[in-house]
Amino acid sequence: MYLVALVFLPVLSWIAQAVWIVSAPDKASHAPFVASIVFWVMLTLVWLSSIALLALDRGVVSTERTRSRRTLLGLEAAAVSIASLLIVGFSVLSIGLVPFLTLERGSEVPVAGKPTIRGKELPRGEGSVQFLGTVYAKGAVAGNRRLVFLFDDGFVSRSIDTDPKGKFTYILPPGRWTLLSPYLPGFRGNVSFEIEPPVQRSRLSFDVSDGPVSQTFTIVVHAN
Repeated sequence: MYLVALVFLPVLSWIAQAVWIVSAPDKASHAPFVASIVFWVMLTLVWLSSIALLALDRGVVSTERTRSRRTLLGLEAAAVSIASLLIVGFSVLSIGLVPFLTLERGSEVPVAGKPTIRGKELPRGEGSVQFLGTVYAKGAVAGNRRLVFLFDDGFVSRSIDTDPKGKFTYILPPGRWTLLSPYLPGFRGNVSFEIEPPVQRSRLSFDVSDGPVSQTFTIVVHAN
């Protein structure tokens, strides 16, 4: 029973971690740390219990022949080693799987149903750069849909509502802003976007000055 438990313990641990990541994406950033703790706790328990069982076994008076006893101890040691390797393998797999799941969930909505997300809202003023856009969800125009734009340094635009044809207009406030991605609250799926004319920088940075609109960018948002 002990060896059977050793075999199934890493499998159950791996399944529990995967379920935890999928069901609680808002806590996914702590997943690698939790997975490493689980790994070391499991490994410690395996070796301590193995040492205890071997010590107990040596303390029992046996009438078996020395050769048979050595063979039995060798088989037990091999079984414990194999079970330990399985635990190490499954634990390492879980640690490697956690960042993968976290990355996959990174393009999805962390908390469904919220009208906005936590962040510093951009100033309300309007500057020289505006976005004219259209939102498509599952290949169809997303009319009367709410979205926000995510910028670096934790900045978030105000909530923007599309019209019945899925179109919207947003004017950036004065300042230097780097666009990261659009965000559709309540939508579970991948969100991508295209911008015209292309911004000729490695990052989508905009220098917005005071005054009337002088630059217009067309943005098409695809929510799949």
